[in-house]
Amino acid sequence: MGMVMQRASPAAMGPRHVECFGNALDWPISAASLDALVDLGLSNACIAHYYRVTVDDVIALARQRGVYRQAVGE
Repeated sequence: MGMVMQRASPAAMGPRHVECFGNALDWPISAASLDALVDLGLSNACIAHYYRVTVDDVIALARQRGVYRQAVGE
């Protein structure tokens, strides 16, 4: 049985979090934000879960914004 962690809302994490990564409902995100999340090592699935979109949405945005590396899997 896996452990489920509750995620704090971006507002609860403070203004710096919202400034860097936006509100969890704001999609699409900027190339800089996606690049930062990829650099932090977040998987496509993790990014998709956070923003409540599909993994395909994350990959499509990465291709569109030129953020390849892990986000596209290349």
